[in-house]
Amino acid sequence: FVVGNLSVGNFKGNVNVMSWDGCTLKDAKTSTPSSIGVDAQLLGSQVALDDRGTLLMMTARDYDEAWLFDLQADNSPRRLAALATFEPGRGHGKGAALAGNGAAAFIGIALADSGFEAHGAVLAYARPAGGWVDLPEARWKLWPSNPTRVVQLGTWVDSSADGRVVV
Repeated sequence: FVVGNLSVGNFKGNVNVMSWDGCTLKDAKTSTPSSIGVDAQLLGSQVALDDRGTLLMMTARDYDEAWLFDLQADNSPRRLAALATFEPGRGHGKGAALAGNGAAAFIGIALADSGFEAHGAVLAYARPAGGWVDLPEARWKLWPSNPTRVVQLGTWVDSSADGRVVV
C-alpha cells in the first residue's frame, strides 16, 4: 500500500510504498520531489494504486502534473508518465484515482472555474494503446452538469475497476 505525507521536508512531502507480509509492516521505498525529478510542494496530496498494486499515481496539490510509476518487485517506483494539463487551477491534485485495471487516471481540480464560480472539475486520462506515456492534456474534462448545485467537484475522486464510472 502507499501513504502520502505532505508535511515532511518543510511541506515538500513524500510518498512511502509500504509492504505487509502478514506479520511485519515495512517501509519499502520513499519518494521525494527531488528523487522523482520534480520541483513541487505537497507531494503525496493524493496517491492511488491499481488493483494489482503495480501502477502508482502521485499528485502534488496545485501542481500542473501528476505522475505514474510502475512498481517493481522490490517496490521501487519507475517513472512511466507525467499527466499534465494546461489549466491546473487551484486545488489540482487534491483528489485522484486510478481505474482498478490501470486503464484510466482521474485527477480532481476542486477549485476549477466552470464560468460561474469555482465549482471544480475532474480530468480524465485514458491509457494509450501502447501503454502509459507523458500526456500533455486530459482526454476529457468533467464539469458539474448543474454548477449552481455543486461545490468543489474533484475534492475526492474514485473510479470503478474499468474506469467507466467516476465518483
